[in-house]
Amino acid sequence: MTDIQIFAKQIFEGVNFIHKQGLIHTDLKPENILLKDSSYEKITNYSEWPKHILIREKYTRDNSQPSTKSYSSNEKDIYYKLKNNEIKIIDFGSAVYKNENCEGIINTRQYRAPEVILECCKWNEKSDIWSIACILVELYSGELLFATHDNQEHLCLIEKVCGFFPKWMIRNTQDFSLKNLFEINDYYDYCKIHYYGSNEKKVKEALNEQMNLKEIILEKDKIFRDFLQFLFQIEPNKRPSCEDALNHNFFKAHFDD
Repeated sequence: MTDIQIFAKQIFEGVNFIHKQGLIHTDLKPENILLKDSSYEKITNYSEWPKHILIREKYTRDNSQPSTKSYSSNEKDIYYKLKNNEIKIIDFGSAVYKNENCEGIINTRQYRAPEVILECCKWNEKSDIWSIACILVELYSGELLFATHDNQEHLCLIEKVCGFFPKWMIRNTQDFSLKNLFEINDYYDYCKIHYYGSNEKKVKEALNEQMNLKEIILEKDKIFRDFLQFLFQIEPNKRPSCEDALNHNFFKAHFDD
């Protein structure tokens, strides 16, 4: 958690800098965040291990099985500790200025913000914030948060993790295959997905496997979960800026690892 906290601070500081230059990165993902020095030391003394190692199990999930387990150090062989946790953000080949044409599809699929999927409005620098949130979950769990390659399935998974979509976003999307997923009711400001699209069986299987943040983030790291919920705002105009994120209590927390 200490490393994740340090990585997160550097990412937000770096992205805050480029946002202040009027730039949007548009392709933030783990492959575009590099360690300045990737050397590490091997820790075999179990007393020096982090107290809990989170491992995602690879088996079929049902209602009786948890999908994460916490292993004590004596159940594993070795722990790798970075000697230097400084990072650099790279690959500005897709970056655009805020005053350019901010329409169309951006981001690698699994880090793509909901407004980009729906194409319901012009995206802006807040799309980078969503990507960072996805990266941070992946650093914690070791797996993609939204492991999907399909728009309809992606929206269903987002709803399970982040809640219902605001009505204005659904009404403004030009993709009727996506609009038809939602039940639009004039009495409510938010829309619930009531149809899983053309591949319903596959989507239901993906939803069954999809964990929410409470299932992914251990209770001892609740402040990190609160931070992620703060970042994962479906409405881009409600999503925090980099400066807002840096002022969150997550960066004042101390982790005993």
